[in-house]
Parts: sequence; structure tokens; C-alpha cells
Amino acid sequence: MRDSVQTRSTRDAILDATDRLLARYGYKKMTIDDLAQEVGIGKGSVYLHFSSKEEIALSHIDRIIERLKKTWRPSRKNLFRRTNG
Repeated sequence: MRDSVQTRSTRDAILDATDRLLARYGYKKMTIDDLAQEVGIGKGSVYLHFSSKEEIALSHIDRIIERLKKTWRPSRKNLFRRTNG
């Protein structure tokens, strides 16, 4: 169980670093070496969690979408109540 939690937190740390580095450098200039250094792990550890830079970027986008869906759902319910209630 601990390995699973540690794996999840490392994966999240990589995605958090991706957010910062994409803002700083953009996709083309961001490297796996940059990500590893930002997280404080080895380059090989990044590849244990993601197979490519493209997969990291797509996972980052997926995470943003999931967060938006979570914040949008309550707002949508409140909007529906105001227009129909």
C-alpha cells in the first residue's frame, strides 16, 4: 500500500512540476531532465511513471480537466436551481 501512495505522490509531483515548467518554458523547451531536476528525482524515475514527454503533457491536461469538472459540477447545480427555482 505504501508503494502505491508513494507512486501516486511522485506522479503528482511530476505533474505539478510539469505545470510550472510548461508555464516557464513551454512544451518544446521543457525536457525530461528539467522535470527530474525540478522534482528532485532521477530521469529514469520519471520514465517509471510516464513513457514519454507527450504522455506527461497529456496526463497534465487530463488532470486539469478533472479539476475543472469537479469545480464546475457544483456551480452547474446551483445555476440550475436559480433558473428553475
